[in-house]
Amino acid sequence: LLLSADKPYTQESGWGLTAAYTFSRARGNRGNDDRYGFDAATIADYPFLDLNAVPRHRLVLTGIYDLFWGISGSAKLTLATVPPRNEAISYDQYGGPSSDNIRVVSVDAPGGKFIAGGDIFGTRQLDLSLSKDMHITDAVTVQVRGDLINALNFRNYDQYSIDWG
Repeated sequence: LLLSADKPYTQESGWGLTAAYTFSRARGNRGNDDRYGFDAATIADYPFLDLNAVPRHRLVLTGIYDLFWGISGSAKLTLATVPPRNEAISYDQYGGPSSDNIRVVSVDAPGGKFIAGGDIFGTRQLDLSLSKDMHITDAVTVQVRGDLINALNFRNYDQYSIDWG
């Protein structure tokens, strides 16, 4: 599900704003990085689980505003819940005897707070930018741009280790 709103930037207004929210409930019987299904007797032995390819909720807000001396300031805020870490593994991967039986292991990584609320966010990122167009000739324009990526210095992990043993 995607919900979005957009106020396009125009030189007359001097500002623009976008907001986009996505909800995803992706489920499958293999991990998004698993290319084969030979660990169990049949594909029916792999139960369906929430996939870890995308977070369940994601909100992206962007804005641009004309400042002084022809400089534009812009910002992008991205907030997303933690994607699940779900795997279908065999018993011998966590210390058991070798077996054809598959066990579904589901772990949700800890999240973090943004400004308010609980520890639910896996991605918390605010990017800021300043830019200025300099017209060299009628046909040549040079843009000078400065970016501050992850201005609030949040840790946004894309992987985490699990010891099944």
